[in-house]
Amino acid sequence: MSDERKFRRKRKGAVSAHLKSTSEATAAPVADHLPDDKPLSEPDAAPTIPERAMPIAVRAEPASHDELSSDPPETAPVAPEAPVASSDPLELTPDLQFEEPDDGPTISPPAPVLTPSPPAQSAPTSPKPVTDELPQDRTFTEEDRKRQRQAKLKALRDALPEEREAPLTLSDPIEAQPSLAEPKAQPAWADLREIALSAPHLSQHHVVTAERSDPAHSAFDVLRTRLLQALSDNGWSRVAITSPTKDCGKTFTAANLAISLARQENCRTLLMDLDMRRPSLHKVMGVENPGSIGDMLRGVQPADQHLHRLGDNDFHAGHNIAFGFNEVIEPFAAELLQDPRAEQIMTDIQQTYQPDVVLYDLPPALYYDDVIAFRPQFDGVLLVLGGGLSTEKEVREVERRLGDSTPLLGMVLNKAENTDIQRYRY
Repeated sequence: MSDERKFRRKRKGAVSAHLKSTSEATAAPVADHLPDDKPLSEPDAAPTIPERAMPIAVRAEPASHDELSSDPPETAPVAPEAPVASSDPLELTPDLQFEEPDDGPTISPPAPVLTPSPPAQSAPTSPKPVTDELPQDRTFTEEDRKRQRQAKLKALRDALPEEREAPLTLSDPIEAQPSLAEPKAQPAWADLREIALSAPHLSQHHVVTAERSDPAHSAFDVLRTRLLQALSDNGWSRVAITSPTKDCGKTFTAANLAISLARQENCRTLLMDLDMRRPSLHKVMGVENPGSIGDMLRGVQPADQHLHRLGDNDFHAGHNIAFGFNEVIEPFAAELLQDPRAEQIMTDIQQTYQPDVVLYDLPPALYYDDVIAFRPQFDGVLLVLGGGLSTEKEVREVERRLGDSTPLLGMVLNKAENTDIQRYRY
């Protein structure tokens, strides 16, 4: 083996040992151990270290033969680089070359490793204003102001309770509260067919409250006022008009009282002829072919086809009175009056037309059981007595038949003798 080959092998071993010691311990720069006075020839160029084997870049001057044979001096320790894995040994090839140094060795520091810390658990806070989310050195634009307003509105909505009443908008219809001064609604009352009554005909049949020329009409006006007060005090509306016997004037009283009630603007009155033994109310009022009220009570004819409302007239009565006339005699009138169908129809009439006062012209109380059969359908009784006809015994018998549970609203004395009605003219 020649001297040159031996020198190369010896030099290769010294450089390998030197680089291994510096990479594992101190990573001292190689340039500190190499002399500056001896340049290397072309074949003696320093080896180049692969990047995958050693993460640091080292540029140094070559050392002389004598210095390479000696041990490297101890140097001050520096910050160690990332350790080289034992599985990746440093391999140097014979044709490694060293570059010319600039100002000394250059060591690349390792890249810092940042470990993210877990976010700290904090208590929920109120929503932050939009101004905190925007940079302080940024000029606000219209879009930023819009987002800020939306965020404030969202924060206000989140602060409200979940169950809340929807706000009233201008598009929502506002229901007007009914005024106490306004009259009650009349959904079906105005749909009734109208009839025309004649004042001369009514006067001819002793309906004195029509033209009011007879001073006797004032007695019925007093009866009307006292009856309305009694009904209002007890919350009643249904009145049965009867008499102990026949020819006492119950139909005459019912007709005059109904026309007097028709002049009350805020009072709707319904007069029904339930004396199906001897129907005569339609003759007193001057109405022809009124039909059968029994068909209405059986449900054969609808109530709106049988009932009639007062139309235009020449005696200045209002349109707030309706009539249920009858021209057909019913042999089983009591059975019809207590029939459940008749009871339901009378209840439907009350709910549909909502009359304030209902007057029932019934047969005499001591002749038939019609009044007793119809008892559940009225609130009180107005008893008409005939002067010179009715006796005290008959009155007591009527009261006994009606029972203590039937209120007696009043007694009307008709055909009274030795009375001077002219003294009440004003």
